[in-house]
Amino acid sequence: MLEPDTKVIEWLNRAADICHEIASRDSSYPDFYVFQSLLRLNPNLLIVGANPHGNSSYIEKLREKGIERRMGVDLISGTNMFLDNPDWRISRPLISMFKEPSLFSVLEKAVIMNVIYFNTNKVNDLKKFKAGREMIQKCQELTNEFVYQILKPKGILFLGEDGHKWMKLNFDPTKDTVVRNDEGRWLVQKITIEGIPHYKVCHPSMNFRYNSGTNLDLKKNYFESCFRRHE
Repeated sequence: MLEPDTKVIEWLNRAADICHEIASRDSSYPDFYVFQSLLRLNPNLLIVGANPHGNSSYIEKLREKGIERRMGVDLISGTNMFLDNPDWRISRPLISMFKEPSLFSVLEKAVIMNVIYFNTNKVNDLKKFKAGREMIQKCQELTNEFVYQILKPKGILFLGEDGHKWMKLNFDPTKDTVVRNDEGRWLVQKITIEGIPHYKVCHPSMNFRYNSGTNLDLKKNYFESCFRRHE
């Protein structure tokens, strides 16, 4: 359930207004959404992806749903997309990594969101649209405001290389690596910003070698130690 917080509701409505205004300018402009989970303030974990994949246009999606526009409340999913779709390629390694009881509740109650809200296969694909750069900029501004001023999570997990880059955050594979495998390959990187630990792992839907077996166990053990204090 959406927490009835004034700042949250105001942000959702403003984000919906901004995205609606841009997406309505051209019938080819893509659809948008932000969250793939319920929305809770100060969660133990925020999971961040770069953007929602897809190729539906906003106008097409409105016709399909029989509505005039997306409202603020429409930016939220009612369920955790990973747990609701356990057989997805992206879900299986993530669920396995958080399968221990002390970790599963963290995943179950995590907030899941995108940095960029408009759906394309890659964020850079937006640049083919006349308003593409504006879409990216507005989403970046909204996301940074929401994460650090409103949501204030206790930890943030980036899946893959793209999400943190669109938030203009940098990880150094040498100094920021906190978990390596026996081959010296990084498995988890960590930086701290505004007192919040930010973690990065290989994207769960790619790099199968680093999302299975011993490599997955190393990540699971690390996150179990990180989140044990939140039980």
